Amino acid sequence: MVPLTGCSTLSHTEGWTSATTRDVRVRTNLPPVYAEVFAERYQRAHDAVAANEFQCAFDRISEPVDVVLIGGVYGDVFVGTDVSGFYFRPLEPMLDLDPSIVIKSVDEDRDSYLFLHELTHRLVDECVPSAPTWLHEGLATFYETTRFEDGELRMGYPDAVFSDLEGNVARLSNGDIVNLLPLSTAPTLGELRNKDDSDFYLEDANYHASWVVVHLMKLDPELDRRFRCYIEALSSGENDEAAWRASFGDTNIDERYTNHLTESYEFMRSPLSLASNGAAMVAELDPTEVALTLSTFYDWSHRSGAKPARLHIDAARKASPDSADPLLYLAALHADRRRWRKSRRSLDRAATLEPANPDVLAAGLQLYSAQRGEKPIKGADSRRLHSWALELRDSATSAFHYVALSTWHSLHGDPHDALRLAERAIELDPRSAAAEVAAADAAMDLGRTDVGQKHLRAALGLTEHTDEASREALQSRLDALGDAPDEPPW
Repeated sequence: MVPLTGCSTLSHTEGWTSATTRDVRVRTNLPPVYAEVFAERYQRAHDAVAANEFQCAFDRISEPVDVVLIGGVYGDVFVGTDVSGFYFRPLEPMLDLDPSIVIKSVDEDRDSYLFLHELTHRLVDECVPSAPTWLHEGLATFYETTRFEDGELRMGYPDAVFSDLEGNVARLSNGDIVNLLPLSTAPTLGELRNKDDSDFYLEDANYHASWVVVHLMKLDPELDRRFRCYIEALSSGENDEAAWRASFGDTNIDERYTNHLTESYEFMRSPLSLASNGAAMVAELDPTEVALTLSTFYDWSHRSGAKPARLHIDAARKASPDSADPLLYLAALHADRRRWRKSRRSLDRAATLEPANPDVLAAGLQLYSAQRGEKPIKGADSRRLHSWALELRDSATSAFHYVALSTWHSLHGDPHDALRLAERAIELDPRSAAAEVAAADAAMDLGRTDVGQKHLRAALGLTEHTDEASREALQSRLDALGDAPDEPPW
């Protein structure tokens, strides 16, 4: 990211528009007419992919998919000079943040490809949160080239080909020009399936090899049936090796993959008959919302990210001095920097403005839980927090609220209630890594190590698009536990 300085931050929040359809909400600094066009086009793509291929996600996601489309020089500032787009869900314990697809606008076709790629990550996260890296990227690369042509939905166009020929690009029979990759760089199917994040993303060949696997599956009816069974098994909690063996153990899938690396690729086609969802609703965005959203694109745990994030939060406070939201972000920023006194001060101001706001109550419980090892909670603070916990139990509506309550009950020696509250959070939001961690903590306190491990593994699977430090911390906890004993009978 590029650090921002001085009062220039204010200009980043001006002229933003939102365009909302039934299932997609686009927030952008591009002109309103572009916001409307993009939102309607993204809705069409969302319907084509989600309704046809990811019904599980289509059924579960109740809120519009959030897309942040950043144009002009600000694209490099907030997305990065070497990144075109990403899907992420900030793992911030004191804030209730939704996942977003972030795209640096280049041109209409490229933006649509990026949207479909990142949308697929969003949908896979919803349906198969434990999906291995090759499956995540293979599906995303497969669906990103979805096209609407001649009244048909067409999927399965390659973005590259493996070949022994020399050169960097190749022209396909339909006229498309794609990247040419040396056949010698293609991994075996076993190698591909065993790659994790640390080595998958080092080679472009891994992306295309993953595409080859998905293309092979989707264009063969029998393999497609088995592929769906494999994904359903992963979705139900089966581990990858067992799910793969049950679905493909009696096939010659490795040989077929090897042959498919250099075969001529066909595309899937089906009639395109999508119901109209009407025009997008376009509105000017509140500068406070823009500033707070942009602040989350930085790494708050390091000074280089905390400084520009603070400038955006301060801009939001200036724009909305009577709102608790900017103060909650400021409290969370200070907490990430372990500046507990400043964090408490910001939280107290938020509580003064909106004393009954459940987000404020939940943030307060999370803050005092986070600092418990450095500052004992007693006296007036303890009484106030107990009062907040009681009030939040009556007003909790989201997974974020129930996670805060679960954490609080764990700290106060009530693991049974803590586990029940964490399970309620998981019911409300199956994608919440924080809820899985809260359930793991409560289960461990009850001596149910195997249950704790299960929730920690689920949390690790859900942090695919968060910061690496969070993933490393979860993996360290799992490594320290080793093999779990049998579940106690109670």
